[in-house]
Formats: sequence, C-alpha cells, structure tokens
Amino acid sequence: MSATRRFSFTPVVLGLSILALISVGAVLNALTGRIISFQPAGSTHLNVFAVNSSGTVAGTWMDISDVAHGFVRDFTSGDIATIDEPDAGNQKNQGTYIAALNDLGEITGTYIDSASAAHGFLRDQFGNYTSFDVLYAASTGGTAINSLGTVVGLYSPGNSDTLSFLRKQSGGIEVLNVPTSQSTYAKAINSSGQIAGYYLGRTDLANHGFLRSPEGDFTTFGVPLAVNTYVEGLNDTSQTTGFSTDASSVSHGFLRDNSGNITVFDVASAGKRAGQGTQPYAINVSGAIAGAYIDQKTVMHGFIRFPSGVIQTFDDPSGAKGTFATCINSSGQIAGGFISSTGHSAGFIRE
Repeated sequence: MSATRRFSFTPVVLGLSILALISVGAVLNALTGRIISFQPAGSTHLNVFAVNSSGTVAGTWMDISDVAHGFVRDFTSGDIATIDEPDAGNQKNQGTYIAALNDLGEITGTYIDSASAAHGFLRDQFGNYTSFDVLYAASTGGTAINSLGTVVGLYSPGNSDTLSFLRKQSGGIEVLNVPTSQSTYAKAINSSGQIAGYYLGRTDLANHGFLRSPEGDFTTFGVPLAVNTYVEGLNDTSQTTGFSTDASSVSHGFLRDNSGNITVFDVASAGKRAGQGTQPYAINVSGAIAGAYIDQKTVMHGFIRFPSGVIQTFDDPSGAKGTFATCINSSGQIAGGFISSTGHSAGFIRE
C-alpha cells in the first residue's frame, strides 16, 4: 500500500536559485528558530504544503462546513488571502486544495466541483485560473510546480490505481508512469524538469523511488534492506529525500545524492514501533531536509537535518498534540502545521 501523510486531509489521489550561491553556513546561521503560528479566520483545520523563497506560505484550510479553501500567507505582512478556484463546489468535501507554490507566486492543486469531481488547476501570479484534466481521467490534481510553471500531478483512470502526469507550460499533458508500475506518484519537479516520486511495482507490490530526467528516462531505486521506499522531495542539484519502511513498519529517513549514493538517518528520539520513526518531506538547494518524526507515544514533532548531518528538532509552542514540517525554502525557512490541545490543526513558519 502507498504511504499517506497522517496529517493530510486532501482527498485527491494527489536554474539554481541565487540564494544557492550564498554559503550554506551563512544561510543557516541567519535563521533564528523563531516559530510564527497562524490560522485563517473561520478555519477548523489547516495544512501547509509549500513555502517559496520569499517566505510566502500556501496550503489548504477547512471551514466549519468541511468545505476546503486554499490560502496564501505573505511573510512580510502576515496577511492571509483565501484562494478559491471559481468552479469549486461549496458543499461538504468540495472546494479548493493547494498543493504547491513557486517563486513567481504560481499555484497548483486540485478543486472539487459541485458534482464532487476532482480537477487540476493552475493559478498564475496575477490571479488568473486555468483548469485542466488528464484525458479520460476520473480525477486529476496537481502536486508540484517548478520555477517555469511546469506542473506534475496525479490522476485516477477510474479504478484503484493512481497514475502521474506532466503538464507543460504550453498546456499539453503527458502521462509519465514508471514502466512495470501499477501506480506512480509524482511528488516533486525541479527547475531543470527532473521529476521525483515513488511507484508501486506491479509484480512485487512494493514501493520504490524514481527520478525521471527531462528527456523522459527513469532511474529507479530503493533504500537498501527496506521493504518500501517513498520519495517526497527533490532539489535543483538532483538530491532526493523521503523515507523507507522496514519489516516492522518503522520509518527511516534517507538522502540520495546526485551520484546515487543513499544515506539513511533517524532522529534520535524517534519511536521504533510500527507507525513510528522518521519521515522527511522536503529538501532545499543546500541539502537541508525538513520533516516529521513520530516518537514512542506516536506524537509527531518537526525536525531539520542540516547538510552536515546534524539534526535539530522543534515543536510549535501550541502543538500539544503534534508538530509536522512539510516544506523548506532556499534560505532554510520551514513551514508546516501543528495539532492543538483541542485536536484542531493550524500552520506555522519557522524562521
């Protein structure tokens, strides 16, 4: 079975930055570790899925009627703008789900219309919306967008499989499923057009990682001795990150460098029972990794793994029931969410 972020409520079978020229030490030492929490008015639950180089955060919140709304939070002012795709439905389990944001301010994700059908969308930096669907698909949704506005995402052909697509700047859509796969999950795309994710093998029914070149060639891989490998993040230097699960269903983080070498790592205080462990979700151009670890009480906490290999953990002060980091930008700012004592989730950015 595929891995699911346990904090996600999304229903859809979903050139180097100039900052990279700054030394890694200078960038990371400039960070304060200060955590700013936020929540749009009227939100009962919120998930953060993207932070760009300016510190703008994007994600999805749910209202009291369980209708989804996208949001964008400006880093400088702290203002939160609600994003609703014009054709999104306004009933329970309908609405707009933002999955990714690039440095231009372009957004992709999924909207559920009034007939409860899922479609992909692109919102440009000027607020113009473009809806799209994979031909003959039962549902379509964007999962990632690069600096050029190229989108990758997931679609369902109407059965239990999940497949992937690439939407070019021209609007043309190309299916990009891994050969021999039953399902393919495209999770990230970098500035050069490399795509990373994982796939479910048709014969072994295990999950493996992949990296697809801009020319369409697939490199597949697995973490040594792992049962399943899940790739979640990709940067502009072709490094990937994610996590594997072992025979006991414990998660372990990994970093795969641009030569194909894999380093496995664990947060020291991560639990060692089924459903616990270390789960990275994002990597920036310097190689800093952000994610969540699940402790021995099955409570989530945020972490950052620096390029040196040093791991630092943190919690949102209001996250009585858990903190999870989902994204990191080129300067090392981390965004994610937390679960309050009442069980409601809200967002944070860590400077």
